[in-house]
Amino acid sequence: MIPQYQNINYQQFRNVLAQQQPQFFKLVFFYTSTCGVCKPILPQLDSIGGRLGAGEAGFPTQLSVVLIDAYSQALSSNVGFRTVPTFVLYGQGPNPQIIAGHEGPMNEPQVIPWVRQNLASLGA
Repeated sequence: MIPQYQNINYQQFRNVLAQQQPQFFKLVFFYTSTCGVCKPILPQLDSIGGRLGAGEAGFPTQLSVVLIDAYSQALSSNVGFRTVPTFVLYGQGPNPQIIAGHEGPMNEPQVIPWVRQNLASLGA
């Protein structure tokens, strides 16, 4: 089950990232419950998390997936995105930095290569 958070502020969001396993990279999916193009993506995130979270064959890095209902404009402006859906890939550690972001919808066949490409650019 992927952790899901609603109505959180920026400090709470940073705490959520810090609570994730520090050796894992973090893929955060920002959406809103009223976002029509977000809804088809939500069920796919369990599969994405399952495939990437366990370090599947050919993917040497472990990754956790987190869902954030980003209704708060303060949260979106602090994180740095303008629209939902938005995917943000964060690094490892208790205070992870942004590696890459993608605004707009992606489905599972697009998300997995996007994550792999961005982590490969780090040598991960």
